[in-house]
Amino acid sequence: EYMGRQFLLNMWIYLILCVWLLETGSGLRTPLQIPINAKKVIHAVNCAGEDYTSEEGILYKNDRSAVEGSFTRAIATKVNGRDSTLYQSERYGTYFQYNMGFNEKKGLYTFVFKFAEVAGLQKSKKFEVTINNIVVIEDVDIYKYVGEDTAMDWNLPFYWSGEIVRVGHKWAKFMRTVPVQNNTLTIGFYDATKSDSAKISAFALVKGIVKRPGEKEDIELKDRRDPLFERHGAWIALFLLVVPSAMFLLFNVRNWLMQGPSKQERYVRSLANRMNKLKEQEEEDDEHED
Repeated sequence: EYMGRQFLLNMWIYLILCVWLLETGSGLRTPLQIPINAKKVIHAVNCAGEDYTSEEGILYKNDRSAVEGSFTRAIATKVNGRDSTLYQSERYGTYFQYNMGFNEKKGLYTFVFKFAEVAGLQKSKKFEVTINNIVVIEDVDIYKYVGEDTAMDWNLPFYWSGEIVRVGHKWAKFMRTVPVQNNTLTIGFYDATKSDSAKISAFALVKGIVKRPGEKEDIELKDRRDPLFERHGAWIALFLLVVPSAMFLLFNVRNWLMQGPSKQERYVRSLANRMNKLKEQEEEDDEHED
């Protein structure tokens, strides 16, 4: 009985730890936002919204420059994260793009894209980000990373040579070279499933490399994604949950099968043995008297 109570308690503790690990490990409902130095901002856009000045002092202008083929959406629900207003509106569609002049000097720059899942569909939807029709970010899945109504920023560092944009690093698996003509960058958002899942709430173009808080690795010209957890998170979560649970269950079942009798059973058996001995002693005494 004691082992049964201990087993149930251990299982509850383990399940609570698993839920906590999955929630914190995957970043669900935790805003992923990147601080930006306002003095280094070249261009900032509030998609499907009006002009807005952020807490950092950055003026995000309305997106009158967006081409046709997209839709706009705004919600009243406050989005979890700083500058909630920026994430409460979005431009979405199967494919749409922004054209911007780019006459900057050679060097390093960063696009900071701001996303939020505000459609209320509560499911993952993937899309891609392109520069001059070349994919530079693959499989953007907002709901997978942060859930719904939560801010998610995505930094994309790149090198500008004066003629081409290079996204990636020569030692990284992810690298793209993007030709630029007439000093114009075309930022596109594309949904290959044709379900109008591509979206953007705001974005900024910044001089220099912009890193995520706590990002220790050298991200210069590298893909921001964690190649292990973010690509195989479901399998890792399944392994962390199923394998230890199975081992824990087998261990406790083994203990149940191998454990001796309970204290009460041992007491009853001991008392029965004593009574048997007393009975045998009485029988021996009777035989001696005869």
